[in-house]
Amino acid sequence: GKNPLSYFETYRCQSFGTNQTQINLFIRQWFHKDVELGDRLIHELNRRVNSRIRGVVEQPLYLTLLCRTWQLTQGKLPTTKAILYRQFIDAFYEWKQEAFPTTRTQRKTLNEALAQLALQGMQSSPQSFRFRQREIEAIFDNINPDLLTLTLQLGWLEIVGRSDSTGEKIYSFYHQTFQEYFAATAIAKWQDFIGAERDGKTDYPIFKYGWQEIILLWLGREDIANSEKEAFLQTLWQWQDECGGFYSLQAICMVGKGLAEFPDFSDAQAVIEQLVKWRFETPKDAPALPPPIVDQAGIALSRSDRRLTIPALETFLEQAENPFDQWLAAHSLGKNHDPGNKQAIATLEHLLTGDISTDLKLNLCRSLGWVNPENQTLLEVLTNIIQTERKVSILRKAALRLGRIYPNHPLAISTVETLLSRAKDKHQYSNILETLAQISPKHPLVKPQISPQPQRLSTRRKKQKTPRELQLAAATILKKLEQDLPLHKRIYNIVKLANYSPFHPMIIPTLIEGLAIARRKTTLRLIFETLSNVVDRDQLPDVLPQVRNIYLDPSTHAPSQRTCYKLLWEWSKELSYPEFQSIWLNHK
Repeated sequence: GKNPLSYFETYRCQSFGTNQTQINLFIRQWFHKDVELGDRLIHELNRRVNSRIRGVVEQPLYLTLLCRTWQLTQGKLPTTKAILYRQFIDAFYEWKQEAFPTTRTQRKTLNEALAQLALQGMQSSPQSFRFRQREIEAIFDNINPDLLTLTLQLGWLEIVGRSDSTGEKIYSFYHQTFQEYFAATAIAKWQDFIGAERDGKTDYPIFKYGWQEIILLWLGREDIANSEKEAFLQTLWQWQDECGGFYSLQAICMVGKGLAEFPDFSDAQAVIEQLVKWRFETPKDAPALPPPIVDQAGIALSRSDRRLTIPALETFLEQAENPFDQWLAAHSLGKNHDPGNKQAIATLEHLLTGDISTDLKLNLCRSLGWVNPENQTLLEVLTNIIQTERKVSILRKAALRLGRIYPNHPLAISTVETLLSRAKDKHQYSNILETLAQISPKHPLVKPQISPQPQRLSTRRKKQKTPRELQLAAATILKKLEQDLPLHKRIYNIVKLANYSPFHPMIIPTLIEGLAIARRKTTLRLIFETLSNVVDRDQLPDVLPQVRNIYLDPSTHAPSQRTCYKLLWEWSKELSYPEFQSIWLNHK
């Protein structure tokens, strides 16, 4: 309230995201007096080996610090993200040196205090990134109280509010990633990430999402011996959780991500091959893997070292026999891991020329269009589909694919115009016209969009049901459930009952009973969503073992097993590792 600029409007600087054009423009403007130096930075950022660093500088603050650092180092990017942040911190001090001068000793002491504060914050509340005045003073009083004023002047910490209960000031780091970096510098040994004793309990930061970036930054530190990093990743790679493999999966995926900071791990190739297999390989003579395994493996691969993932994906493409697996891997390789990869293009071209359905060809065309937009095979296939097919939906999709790759392509536009003239109803006409708007926004048939007038918000609130009305609605559903209903209708009514009486004792047992025998995907989806919502943490010691038993029963149908896995996966994130393991083992 005492801010003299309180009447100014506040803005937040948006991320550049993946807009490489904006990043390049920023760099060229920064280095307008030394164009060659700026061009070298752009070239280095575009190298696939530096993809992780490029992801950091999508934030304008970090791109600014990188440009300052690049000027000082005269042309070499760091090999790890941790080294990059160390350079950022040095650049930050130099940035403020004229207004708030600091000595080398002051900086060292100040960094140690910030590291202790950051680590304490992550240990007590890894999601909040907030500190009370007393917490900050306690740290600095033990080191050097006078440095607190300098810290605030430099801007490492800033006031973000006041406590509602005590009125004391609340602070946060200048940016949360600086807190993560400082916390990483405060970790003395890797064992602190695994089974650390704290407040009489065993803590496992390795299985907490908020600690992932800290672990990765620790792996990238120059002052940590490679033997220590090797021992840490070996421990994770060989992790056996004895409770369904949910934490073993997390540990292996963490190793995959860690390879971006420490690619010299002795089993790096085996880790990447395992992740590729989970993500892309369809099991032979076995049910499909549960979605969490596939998804987590894909995330780990996307954040790993591309010097390892690209050769592994190319090898997989050479060896894979399943066309669907080849398609997914080629799409991921050519679009995400190595844009324009020649082997990915060749694989998609080969699949396109095979004896496959037109719908599958259109999907392959979309993938090839992302990987290699000007591909001649792609153009020939789309042209052939348009010239030979008669089905409206197929023609519309083919014209859309062609028009998106080649804006205003004559064949795409003429195809859509013909479809418009033959439209059978308003709905079909509207869909086709929308396609035309996407491939040729300035076409005469496309009317400019008029922004609708903002509707006045109704002052009337939606009427809430009274307790009596809720009771009557629940009673009506319970009466239906007394009938001999098919399973899918029974589950549907149980879900409705959960909306009116979420604590009714009939809900969870009925859903678990249905989980064991359901075959329909829609029914299993309802069971998953409802159990996720109605089962609270205190009920997990009773409910989790029941779901575990269905999952482990070899007679359980595969879709039900996958749904069980999804539930157990969600609960493994909600509980700590010791809690989940205890419930799993103590109820066998």
